[in-house]
Amino acid sequence: AVRHRAPGLRMTDAALSARYGDIVEQSPEPITMISEDYVYEIANESYCLVLGGTREEIVGAHVSKAWGQKHLDATLRAHLDRCFAGERVQCQEKLAAELRELILHVSFHPYRDRDGAALVFATDVTQIRHLETQLQEYQFKDPTTGLFNRRSLNVVLRAELEKAKRAMGGGAEP
Repeated sequence: AVRHRAPGLRMTDAALSARYGDIVEQSPEPITMISEDYVYEIANESYCLVLGGTREEIVGAHVSKAWGQKHLDATLRAHLDRCFAGERVQCQEKLAAELRELILHVSFHPYRDRDGAALVFATDVTQIRHLETQLQEYQFKDPTTGLFNRRSLNVVLRAELEKAKRAMGGGAEP
């Protein structure tokens, strides 16, 4: 049931803060805050589910524990450092979950109330990426038979004709 507040009444700062906390916690999107020393300060339930851990295991832990030192050094550190410097950063990350691989769209936002922290929001785009891949395959293959279609023949034929022209010195038609 939705309760309405009487006009003119305002929530106290504590009530408003609690409401914001509830919103973050109940979000279906993974949300976390990472300090400049690469330690998780906050992780909502959705983030914990994606990483396959409990809040107790994640909050206070180093990012390398969740993602691995190699991945932190190769990718995440650069994104986080840019974020700590004040830049908003977006990327895609692959995460091998227990039963399947997830593709996440990740946004790193500088935390404005304090230097050196990043708010991280993730969205699971796995299904969208798989559908995009299927659509691209359907451009060149018949979805029913799996055989290459006329469009793929035209693309290959055009490429081969160009290659033959170059082999002949770019002159006359082969």
